[in-house]
Amino acid sequence: MNDKIIIPKRRRILVFADTHVPYQNESVINLLVRIKDTLDFTDVIHLGDLIDAPQLLSDFETKDLAEDFKTANRILGQLDVNYLVEGNHYGPRVKRKMNPAFHKLLNFKNYIRKETQFIPYDPYDIFRIGKLRFLHGCYHNKYAVNKHLEEFGSCIFGHIHRSGQRTIRKAGKLHQATSVGCTCDLEMDWHRTPYKHNFGFAIVYISAPHGFFQVENYTIYPENRCIYVEGKPFMYKITQPEHHNELKINRVKDADHSEQ
Repeated sequence: MNDKIIIPKRRRILVFADTHVPYQNESVINLLVRIKDTLDFTDVIHLGDLIDAPQLLSDFETKDLAEDFKTANRILGQLDVNYLVEGNHYGPRVKRKMNPAFHKLLNFKNYIRKETQFIPYDPYDIFRIGKLRFLHGCYHNKYAVNKHLEEFGSCIFGHIHRSGQRTIRKAGKLHQATSVGCTCDLEMDWHRTPYKHNFGFAIVYISAPHGFFQVENYTIYPENRCIYVEGKPFMYKITQPEHHNELKINRVKDADHSEQ
């Protein structure tokens, strides 16, 4: 496994994933912005599926995807994201199913803000800081955390839209895998098990000079009104804009029509 290794220094990293623009939950995004503005982070990392990109697999208008990139770049800027990991909703893995008009979008990094470094998807060339790997994720079932831990060792990932963590001892050393919750709607058209999904994020601490890490995994409960992060209270109210539901319905209808 040929990792992209960043020489470790002391870091405090805000990590989130699966925003799926245009289905982002703005209440969650705004909460993360306040946390970022209050606490001192050295890095902010998005673990992939920044946009949902249903257009890549249908006959949607190019302008629709342009609006999604505009929103995505706004979110990247609000949170000062300096690393964006490629997700599974765009990129080379969907090329064989894509509308040919969108093949140029495979070079995804050309469409995001220059301040954010894009990390292409490659399960065997994983982005790593210190002793912790950062990836989008490639398994999606109730054993996903275990499977990532077995294949990648210590890692943090998104993809499954739910928070989880497992630690094992292997060859005398501890290894830990963490899945962060999502920052998009909890119920989407293509979700198979939306009742298992949750909002969430993580804060990762990397020590110097050996790159040891600690992960604090946070779940955002929609019914709550306050979350404590590093002992500081952050008030919030989770809302679901009606236009998201309308957008999902319209896009499904358009997709069905395009297949007829």
